[in-house]
Amino acid sequence: MGLGLGLTQMAVIAVPISLAWLALSIWLGRSHQRQEAPAAPPEQPLAVDNP
Repeated sequence: MGLGLGLTQMAVIAVPISLAWLALSIWLGRSHQRQEAPAAPPEQPLAVDNP
């Protein structure tokens, strides 16, 4: 009891799914990079001279 799909039909189904998966991975990667990027450089503590 098979699905009755030939090689062409499987490719017609698989190619759009793989393109959607690729687009999702690129979008998630860019979103992650934006979240991980520092918003501002960390502040440096002021040097204090002790007499």
